[in-house]
Amino acid sequence: MKNLLFLALIAYTAWYGWNHRDQLPTLFKGAPHSEAVIENISGRPVTRVRLDAGGTVVVREALAVGETATLSIPIQTSGAFTLQWQWGDAPGEPRWRGNLATSSTGPQRYRFQIPAFGQVISSSAPIPASTKR
Repeated sequence: MKNLLFLALIAYTAWYGWNHRDQLPTLFKGAPHSEAVIENISGRPVTRVRLDAGGTVVVREALAVGETATLSIPIQTSGAFTLQWQWGDAPGEPRWRGNLATSSTGPQRYRFQIPAFGQVISSSAPIPASTKR
């Protein structure tokens, strides 16, 4: 009898969990975050890419020619960024600093393109609701 009661309790717990799986607390889903998409369009390999986003530094060790890296960052309120990298085939450590205007306080997708010469090409856009994590 105890085994039957135990089995019924497990079955009910599994059924309840399955039917309420979309209502998990944010503790299990994670806090909302923004994304930084860094793209190497320079035609040269890039190494040691560091993005400082409001005091949070995210790092990517290398980006091959044409490669894109998507990194999670906390939601930014100021929009101030510093991007620093090294060329894989030449000395020097270029640095770009900029502010990206945000239209909302929700999660944003920040795009940074590293060209061969000149300033970093940057843009931002809200992350659509269907792709938020």
